[in-house]
Amino acid sequence: MTSDTPWLGLGPGGPDARRVDSAAELEFFWFVADRGEPGLLLVLPGDVEEVRPLPVVRSLSIRYRNSPSGRSLVVLLEDREQTELFEVFCRDIIKAATQADTGHDALVRTVRRMMRWHHMLRGGMSGRLGTDEQRGLVGELVLLAELAERIGEPAAVTAWQGPFGTPRDFELPGLCIESKARRAAARPAVAISSEDQLADIHEATLLLRVTDVDAGTEPPGRTLDTLVAETLRRFSGSGAEHLLEQALVATGFDAEDDYTDLHWTIGRARTFEVREGFPRIVPPLPEGTGDLRYTISLPDCAPFVVEEDDLSAMLTGTGDLHE
Repeated sequence: MTSDTPWLGLGPGGPDARRVDSAAELEFFWFVADRGEPGLLLVLPGDVEEVRPLPVVRSLSIRYRNSPSGRSLVVLLEDREQTELFEVFCRDIIKAATQADTGHDALVRTVRRMMRWHHMLRGGMSGRLGTDEQRGLVGELVLLAELAERIGEPAAVTAWQGPFGTPRDFELPGLCIESKARRAAARPAVAISSEDQLADIHEATLLLRVTDVDAGTEPPGRTLDTLVAETLRRFSGSGAEHLLEQALVATGFDAEDDYTDLHWTIGRARTFEVREGFPRIVPPLPEGTGDLRYTISLPDCAPFVVEEDDLSAMLTGTGDLHE
C-alpha cells in the first residue's frame, strides 16, 4: 500500500499483518491479502463459536478462515478505489467490538455492525428505521411468528432471508413468500419494487402475503421495541436465537434506537398465489427499460387467494421442517 492508510508498509516485501492495538484485549489486525487487497482480521478466542450468517456487502469479502494466529474472521476490500471508506468501515467495527465484555460478545458486535453497514449500503437509513420501514418489519415479524407456529422456530427464521438481500422475504424448499404491509384505510393496492419481485421461480411456488398494519401515537397497539422483544422471547431456547438477531440487525433495527413514538396495530392478513394470470409485470421487458416499480390492485388478486387450510398444506410440503 502506497497511500497513508493503516495498511501502509504491509504486503509484498514486508509483513502482511499489523496488530491494530497491541495493548487491546481483542486481536484485530490490519491485513493485506496475497493479491494486495486491504483487509481487517479478528482472531477468535479458542472457545468462541462462529456467528452466522455473515452479511453479503458489495465490494467486500467477509468469511471465516484459518490464519497463523488461529481461526479468524477476515474482511477484504475487493475494490481498492474504496479504501478510504473501507477504513471508516473497519474503524467503526473495531469501536463497536471493543465495547464487548467477552470474546463471543465482541464477535457478535462485529457481525452486527457489519450488518448495519450492509443495510445502509443497500439504501437503508443510517439511523433509526422510518415509518414505512417499521411497517414493513412489523408485517414480516407477524409472518415470521405464524411460520414459527406452523413449521417451528428454526425453520421459520432460516427461511427469513429478505433482510440479507435475497429477492423474496421468506425462502423455503419449493416455496417463497413475499411480504407486504399496508395501511388498512389506504387504497387497496400494494407497491411492487422491481420487475423481478413477482417473477416465476423455477420449481417453486410464490406467495404474496399482504398484512394490514396501522400506526398510532397512543395505545392500543404495540411499539416496534415491544414486538421485537416478544419475537426474541418466542425464539429463546429454540437454537435459532443468533439467526434471528442477525436478521433483525440486517433490517436496520437497533435496540438502542427509540421506537416508543409509534404503536402498531395488526389487522387482516391475506395470502395470494402468484401464478399464471396474476396481475403483474415480469421480464423480459422492452429493450432499454428496467428498474420497474408499479402497484397491483388487491381486488384483482381475489381469484388467487390462498385459504388457511391450503396454506398449511403448502407449508407441510416444504420438507422435513420439524426435524
